[in-house]
Amino acid sequence: MSKDALETAQREYQSAQEALHAARRTLAAAVLDAYANGEPVGRIAGRTGQSTASVWNTSPSTASRPAAASTAPPDSRRFLPSPAPQAEPVC
Repeated sequence: MSKDALETAQREYQSAQEALHAARRTLAAAVLDAYANGEPVGRIAGRTGQSTASVWNTSPSTASRPAAASTAPPDSRRFLPSPAPQAEPVC
């Protein structure tokens, strides 16, 4: 190997990492766009080769969920807003 092989390999590796990050951003944007246009998560997952959990982790509906709970689709009963507190009756 040439004496510059290590530096050349490092530059190629850095370029590949940058391309991968750009591709991930593009895929995330496409997933969000499909989700915003009403496409079901299962269909998005099938079209992109991702798991439904990965799609849920990308979707904006997971922004307020804790990270530990973000590996499964939300259970609607757990994420309904709490009822507003009732005011005490005025006598």
